[in-house]
Amino acid sequence: MPEEAREHLEEVRGRLHEAAADGDDHAGELADHVDAFLGAAEAPTTEERDALLERLREGVRRFEAAHPTLSAAVQGVIDSLTASGI
Repeated sequence: MPEEAREHLEEVRGRLHEAAADGDDHAGELADHVDAFLGAAEAPTTEERDALLERLREGVRRFEAAHPTLSAAVQGVIDSLTASGI
């Protein structure tokens, strides 16, 4: 994973964990997906990568009503990762 993408994703993960600490269950769930992606991003198979990206997308869809700005940031990371072939 490109270092810039990893840094951006880690920043988003931190923001999600903050929202989860404030009691937002959707943020916690999405943070778990980001954690899984970061944990598997070193050398994921195509199937693993696709599954992780789909879990992130689903989390964004459920999360965006309560947190549109943060959801847009996560979606931007997903789009960047997809475009870079990760």
